[in-house]
Amino acid sequence: MFDPAHWRRGSVDLDDIVVICRSWDLAFTAGAGDFTAGVLLGFDRQARCYVLDVIRRQVDAADVLDLIADTGRKDEQATGRRVSIVIEEMPAAGKALRATIEKELVGHDLHFVAPQSSKVERAAVWASEVQRGRVTVAVFAESAPAAEAMIREHAAFPNGRHDDTVDACTQGHGGYGYR
Repeated sequence: MFDPAHWRRGSVDLDDIVVICRSWDLAFTAGAGDFTAGVLLGFDRQARCYVLDVIRRQVDAADVLDLIADTGRKDEQATGRRVSIVIEEMPAAGKALRATIEKELVGHDLHFVAPQSSKVERAAVWASEVQRGRVTVAVFAESAPAAEAMIREHAAFPNGRHDDTVDACTQGHGGYGYR
């Protein structure tokens, strides 16, 4: 679905970005298993998407909220503006997890999205945008290794071992993203 050759790489002037969100795919798997992935996406007036930062870590439940809050503060410092936080609603964890996130992240612009179809179906629009050259990887230097891991993960989708950054990008782009 995601040919690595279709990813554009470049830079972006943050003054050209009109919407910024950090989309999270949460996992509570310190040391093994899935990754908690947070992708910072920016959108310009033509609805082109820029991947500005990628976080991909295996953390336990106690550290996830700190990671989201700390990253939110850093994102706002780096971009000079308010950054919306997009989180997938997790049916298995239910209302308790959402309530905890809302309580712990008071003051942040939170958006919860509920998946409506399969991962492959949700990723189709995102894949189309990448193929059409409407997505540019313009990451901060410190997140370049995570961005390369993101591209490899996308290339293996849907049959790869991990799909965490695919989920984060898909929901950030389609679940909130540019309006």
